[in-house]
Amino acid sequence: MSWSVNIPWGTITYVKTCSSDAGTQVYEELDESLTKAFEEYLRERGVDEALGAYLVEAVHDKEQREYQAWLERVQSFLHAK
Repeated sequence: MSWSVNIPWGTITYVKTCSSDAGTQVYEELDESLTKAFEEYLRERGVDEALGAYLVEAVHDKEQREYQAWLERVQSFLHAK
């Protein structure tokens, strides 16, 4: 299965884990030179569309394996009664 993943750079936000919005900065509101440098930093480290597609596949596979294992545990429990 092949996935077409395009990283939505303009929708990424930094959210501080506190009740105040003082530390929240919307990605698209950051200085353009900072966002370009960050995107280049990620690209240099292999964070791209191909990695995104791989992660989607890996997460789906992991979820399916965990679900299958859970079903087997439920079946085992029910047969033990």
